[in-house]
Amino acid sequence: MTWTTFALAAALGMVTLALVFVWRSKMAMARELARRDQDMAGLLQLMRDRDYQLIAHAKWRAVLSEHAGGIGKRISECREIAKAIERHSPEMYQREHGLIFWLAAMDQFLVALLGGYDPTEPDYSMHTRMAAVNTSDIYSRVQAKNLSL
Repeated sequence: MTWTTFALAAALGMVTLALVFVWRSKMAMARELARRDQDMAGLLQLMRDRDYQLIAHAKWRAVLSEHAGGIGKRISECREIAKAIERHSPEMYQREHGLIFWLAAMDQFLVALLGGYDPTEPDYSMHTRMAAVNTSDIYSRVQAKNLSL
């Protein structure tokens, strides 16, 4: 083997080693980029989920507070309806046995919904005051009257 052949073989070996080194570096970079892409995709999904939660919370809050007086007004109206029926047409409770239970169940549902409302919201105390205008004792009072008949 001549020096020229030896030099060419050595140069080819060094180029091959350099290419292997470059290839490994590129593969490591590609893996790192793929990992970062996965991290970014996960972060993007978290951001979408958070945005969805914020939008859903804003919509829920709007329904509870802004629709025709809000949740406190609905609770008060439910109790007013029960009292109005008792005052003006008490026989309706006897004709429709489930009516007082339906009104009581609606009241319980609305009160539970108000219980899920964030007490730190600025209008929370307004809704609780509105709900407290009429007490829920109307339901037990009507039920007791109907049971005694």
